[in-house]
Amino acid sequence: MMDSGSQANPDDKIRFSRVWLYERESAKRDAREEQTISISRKALRSSYWANAIAIAATIIAIIAIVIDKSSG
Repeated sequence: MMDSGSQANPDDKIRFSRVWLYERESAKRDAREEQTISISRKALRSSYWANAIAIAATIIAIIAIVIDKSSG
């Protein structure tokens, strides 16, 4: 007599495989999203620094123009 409980049903194997693949893809997707968010945050910080440098350069240029006009 065979014990049917010891063997997995092919439908169960397919379902298990699909769940496993879905969880694996979900984990990969989550990792990609985290990486994208990290890159976005770095880009945002870089843009803040670029803006600050541009403002400082503008102020320095204005000061140089004012000094040049007052000495000339």
